[in-house]
This record gives sequence, structure tokens and C-alpha cells, in this order.
Amino acid sequence: MMHIITSEIDVNQILNSMTDKNGQSGATVVFTGSVRNSGKRGPVTEMYYEAYTEMAEKTLKKIEDMAMKEWGINRIQIVHRIGRLHLGDISVVIAISSPHSKEAFEICEKILAMIKQSVPIWKKELLSNGIEQWVDGKVINANNGSG
Repeated sequence: MMHIITSEIDVNQILNSMTDKNGQSGATVVFTGSVRNSGKRGPVTEMYYEAYTEMAEKTLKKIEDMAMKEWGINRIQIVHRIGRLHLGDISVVIAISSPHSKEAFEICEKILAMIKQSVPIWKKELLSNGIEQWVDGKVINANNGSG
């Protein structure tokens, strides 16, 4: 499956791909990020996501491979949508299957931080007053849950 897509993300398909018939995973965590109606500059009507797709694909694959190797999770899938998204549309999904729930939640949060910090995906807010503004990236600390 591609990591960067232009169509609606099928969360059920991703969730089904996490099924572990060997019973090694006691937890599956699925994070979905969606377009919200507010931003720092005012009411948002839509978001536009743009990516350096080839590099973003490689970076997301590296994050998945590292998570499997370093953190001992059993399955992982990251999908990010690009293009024009409406309020409530899902922009990113991170799914993790691991032996224990606590670790799965913690790893999911760390992966979200890694995506925001290192994957070449940019977003533009389309505001209710007609102004379009690129959103500055922000560093988040996965250790304290801010972001």
C-alpha cells in the first residue's frame, strides 16, 4: 500500500490489515488525524496538503522499518492524504499492532512526532475570510504529549 495518497483513506482496510492471526499482538492502536475548523489564524474551511511524494514515501517507510526493529511492534501502517481536504476529512492514519497497549499508544505518539518533524508534507489553511496561509511546522515533544 502507498503511504501518500490523493483519495479518501480507508480506515477499515488499514484496521483489517493489522489482524494478527498468530496471537502475538494484544493491542492495536489506530490514530486518525482530521481537518478541524480552526487554526491559529482563524476559522478554517478546508486544508490543502502537498508533499514531495517520493521522499515522503521513503521517509515513512524508514519510520515504519525503524519502529518494527527498534520498538518490537508486530505491524505498522502509515497513510497520509494530500490534496484539498474538507472539514472532518481524515488526513493521516497511523496503525500499530503490538504485544501491549501501553507501548502501542506511546509508539503511536512518537511516530506522529516523527512524521511532523521529518516527512516532507506541507499544509495550507484555507480560511473562512478567503485567505490561504501555509502552516508553519512545529516541533512537538512526544515525551510530554504536547502537539
